[in-house]
Amino acid sequence: MLTTTRVLSGLLALLGFSACSDENGGGMSEEYGSPIVDYQVKGQVTDAEGNPIDGIQVIAKPAYGVYTDATNSSWKNADTTYTDAEGNFESSLLQNVAMEGKLLFEDVDGEANGGVFQTDSASLQEAETVQLEERDGWYMGRYELILNKQLAKDEPKQD
Repeated sequence: MLTTTRVLSGLLALLGFSACSDENGGGMSEEYGSPIVDYQVKGQVTDAEGNPIDGIQVIAKPAYGVYTDATNSSWKNADTTYTDAEGNFESSLLQNVAMEGKLLFEDVDGEANGGVFQTDSASLQEAETVQLEERDGWYMGRYELILNKQLAKDEPKQD
């Protein structure tokens, strides 16, 4: 019985190692069953009149907890960027097994850029998807997700 257990354990260990490959020679091992996609989220944040809003914090948070930052392969929970004077934002190049998650839009500078705006969010499923690079094996390609957001002004609370 002990011999059978050892043989089966050895076979299972070998199966686990064979489930990883670097068939493309790119230096990245991909675990069997885990396709990889690169994507970048960009867009513009405006007010109700269509005017761009500077200084809005935009946080891209994937649905499955973590993603890798493709530039340095460190694990993070979210990617944070800020809108520029034209209201445009652009995330880092992200890697994930799915292009799912949310964007959180938050006015963190208060009155500095035209008033205080309500915090809002949007699903990445709402974004326009543009494929920039074709897929190859487990690599599902590179995509640009474009999501524009209009924020409402936050009305002061009356006592």
